[in-house]
Amino acid sequence: PLIVGQSIGAFAPLFCVYIISRLIKNKQVFTSFFGSIEQTKKQVPLAILSAMFAIIVAIIVSFIIWISDKDSALNIIKSNYLQSYGVAVIAIMFIQFITAFIGSPLGEEIGWRGFALTNIRHRTGRLLGSSIVGVLWWTWHIPLFIVLGVPVTFNSCLEFVGYSFIIDTLFLYSQNNLLIAMLCHQGLNTKFTFFAGRTSNVPGLLILWAICIILFLVFEYYLKKSIRYKV
Repeated sequence: PLIVGQSIGAFAPLFCVYIISRLIKNKQVFTSFFGSIEQTKKQVPLAILSAMFAIIVAIIVSFIIWISDKDSALNIIKSNYLQSYGVAVIAIMFIQFITAFIGSPLGEEIGWRGFALTNIRHRTGRLLGSSIVGVLWWTWHIPLFIVLGVPVTFNSCLEFVGYSFIIDTLFLYSQNNLLIAMLCHQGLNTKFTFFAGRTSNVPGLLILWAICIILFLVFEYYLKKSIRYKV
């Protein structure tokens, strides 16, 4: 039941956008998002960065916490069970990344970044628009958190909004390339599955949001410099 329910939920945003496109009799609302995927051929470095970003954040968090607490051990991989595989865990991560990509990123991102963010930010502005989408994205995941036994806390909301902000930034910088958003989303799933660097506690949150601000300032500078979009 969990697998079936999660699969239906993962593709709900895609189905919703399709239904909306039919109701307003504008197929472009649904189909226009897929055309941008062709851009990825010219954005390979950005695609790699997007896929690795959440994993890089987790590793940075692990190192900073290890350096700040001399009595703690450096834990990059999440559990002893996964650590027992040694370097083979990289192959497991790769398989998980490819297979899980077909799930939530493929079904979700046309709704969250492709439709919601694209429409909301033109009415509210970049920062408020991303904040609204991030909170909605976190709220939408609450039933899954409850089923999986993941605590629903204010910190988890801040964590999700932070990662949503990162996906938004990379998506907008790529000129609305949905595949970039999907890769970043799946990198986040892989991070939660395999990596120990927790960004739901206070030290991890501070590091995550510091990275968010830096990423925003850097990409905002290049976006405005190239006049790729108007806030």
